Amino acid sequence: MLSYRTFCMTVRPKKSLGQHFLTDENICRKIVRFAHLAQGDPVIEIGPGTGRLTRALLQAGARVRAVEVDPGLASRLQEGEGIEANLRDRLEIVQGDILSLTWNELLDSNHASSVEDTPVKIVGNLPYNIASRILLKMIEARRRFQRAVFMVQKEVAERVAAGPGGKDYGSLTLALQYHFKVEMGFDVRPGSFQPPPKVMSSVLALSPLKEQPSPQEAEAFHRLVRLAFRHRRKTLYNNLKDSFQPQSIRKALEACGLEPQIRPEQVDLQSFGCLCRVL
Repeated sequence: MLSYRTFCMTVRPKKSLGQHFLTDENICRKIVRFAHLAQGDPVIEIGPGTGRLTRALLQAGARVRAVEVDPGLASRLQEGEGIEANLRDRLEIVQGDILSLTWNELLDSNHASSVEDTPVKIVGNLPYNIASRILLKMIEARRRFQRAVFMVQKEVAERVAAGPGGKDYGSLTLALQYHFKVEMGFDVRPGSFQPPPKVMSSVLALSPLKEQPSPQEAEAFHRLVRLAFRHRRKTLYNNLKDSFQPQSIRKALEACGLEPQIRPEQVDLQSFGCLCRVL
């Protein structure tokens, strides 16, 4: 089998897949520590690429099921290229698009190295062009994992962790903070990747909140947030008036202690929860 160095030299990143392969071993170790891995932890890795982070996860004692969309890379990783022989028995490669696969396919016992019903940890260096969609996909699996650690474009990380009142605060912020504790980790410079991206990256963690809303409550909350941020320049009232009775909106704003002319980016998570219950 090829050594890891030789393996990486033979791989050409594909622009169509937004591939920027993580090459910095120190950053890989930092991600592993930030994931709070313990010996034997089951891990779903999204986008292993050339396997640099995969190796670090395996070296930390994790059992890894890695999801790779690139058939060529998936095949080579499946054959063990770049992965030491003593680590391969704890690695399984799933070739497919993370946005198309269901969590049952990824988490249930239909694969050899089953993680069954054990809450897993999820780790990934996410392609910039679909990072937000993958983050939102975590909501579906919120009862099935302990902690998710992702590297994303810094701008996306700032949106996820934002507080009310700023330009970064919006529907993505609220959708994720409604279900997860968001923890910012650290920044990663472009030189840690091959090819280097044109922007800074950041690592963040999502941990499911212990108290989760019912499916009906969650659906109503997400619908309200989508409506509230349809037009950022409009007031919250104006964004909602086509979907709710104006009188009901005014009463709800008053009941939740909100000014009639408030804009959606000024409304915190708790107040959106209040509006959802009242409307």
